[in-house]
Amino acid sequence: MKPQSFFSRILVCVEDSACANKALIRACDLARRNNSKLFLIYVVYNPTSGSGLGIKLIDRGEFVKMFRDYGKKVLKKASTIATENGVKAIPVMKEGNVATEIIKFAKKERIDLIAIGSRGLSRLPRYILGSISNKIANYAPCQVLVVK
Repeated sequence: MKPQSFFSRILVCVEDSACANKALIRACDLARRNNSKLFLIYVVYNPTSGSGLGIKLIDRGEFVKMFRDYGKKVLKKASTIATENGVKAIPVMKEGNVATEIIKFAKKERIDLIAIGSRGLSRLPRYILGSISNKIANYAPCQVLVVK
């Protein structure tokens, strides 16, 4: 009888960056070796009015739709990478504050490990949103693997 995996439910935060892709590949390796369930999450940042992001330059609905479409592409690419690495992944898209939505999903789905890239945002969004990986590492209900 095979012992139960320590990480039976793994969540990977995906975006199209080198660090996020490294985190995905590392999580796929862990999931494959431990027969873990692998979730991929992309959160569409849905700014509140007055967030300071200059959203008034474009329609807010158009802004969110643009990021939803981008998120679908990112999840599809990440799912393909997971499949190529021998793991069937479950893609999930949420909307809201990125770190908050990831933490809420991790609690709801009883995630054992969150894998996230150490960086991926440019300086301006990081200044406005803060370090997402730092927030997740500090407030997640489970262990967090931050990949450089």
